[in-house]
Amino acid sequence: MRSGEIIGLKKSDINFEKNTITVQRTRSRFGESTPKTKYSIREIPIIELLSPYIKELYNKHDNDYLFITQYKKPYKDTTVFQEQFWKPALKELNIPYRRPYNARHTYATNMLYNNLVTPVQLAQLLGHANTQMVFDVYVNYIDSFNDNFDRFIKIYK
Repeated sequence: MRSGEIIGLKKSDINFEKNTITVQRTRSRFGESTPKTKYSIREIPIIELLSPYIKELYNKHDNDYLFITQYKKPYKDTTVFQEQFWKPALKELNIPYRRPYNARHTYATNMLYNNLVTPVQLAQLLGHANTQMVFDVYVNYIDSFNDNFDRFIKIYK
């Protein structure tokens, strides 16, 4: 998800029965709005590793938003969120600073590299209109397909 989509999450966007998140809004310094494009409105699966953290946030307070400030208000934009959560998390993990958006690129590249999704599925997960962005941006991060190519595949039987 994009950073603004994350801070725009409401409890009503979480479906624990289906284990999904519905992305339908974003927040920025300009206020709350619909996501970047019409394709950015999407339903994405909650990965098992993330599920306990989402449940903890969900049950932590009574606010409609999942992420709230110390004043029980949703974040206006990602700046404060980055300062309070992102930078300390990187420091604790001993990872040099990088923008939160880089995590999106890492996720996308790993999903493709490990053959966990097809480019079409990845485009849908990321909220892209089609696979063009996947091929233009994320595929370029993958160094060499030939190193792991299965040379024993049978094309014709």
